[in-house]
Amino acid sequence: MAKIIKMNSVKYNNFVNYEWDLTLIEKNDKYLIGKGEVNRKLVHNGKNTVFSFENPSVEFYPFGEFFTLSIEKTPNNDFNYYCNICMPPKLADSLLSFVDLDLDLIKLPGEGWKVVDEDEFEINSKKYNYPQWLIDKTIEEKDRLLDRISKRVFPFDGTIEAILLDSNK
Repeated sequence: MAKIIKMNSVKYNNFVNYEWDLTLIEKNDKYLIGKGEVNRKLVHNGKNTVFSFENPSVEFYPFGEFFTLSIEKTPNNDFNYYCNICMPPKLADSLLSFVDLDLDLIKLPGEGWKVVDEDEFEINSKKYNYPQWLIDKTIEEKDRLLDRISKRVFPFDGTIEAILLDSNK
């Protein structure tokens, strides 16, 4: 039987903003990879609503790194990419959680990578009183991720896409 990992994306004040489940694909001392099943539910506690996703995804959570990566396969066999810049993900038993720092990188089919939610980052850095080191680290991580993406450094080297394609056979 597949192992289910409970996911929590929390705000800096520890409010659980999003909750969802992943099916564990791989876990080692450096990262966790999970599959978002078709018709999975994402609970958005901040908006008191539930979203359903019709497309499969594979999600990558590196321990000790300040980002996550989710790749969704569209019905046209294209990929949507989403990176959260966050505090390093932490796994405790079957619960993986991370503190979302609001700044995100996305890539949609036929488009380049974009930085999004800069306004949310600005607002929440004041609202939650992010320390200056964390503001600096968030911006530094955004630049580091863009560099890794441009150089196609793991996990941006096609490995996660291959896992996603293989997991849907």
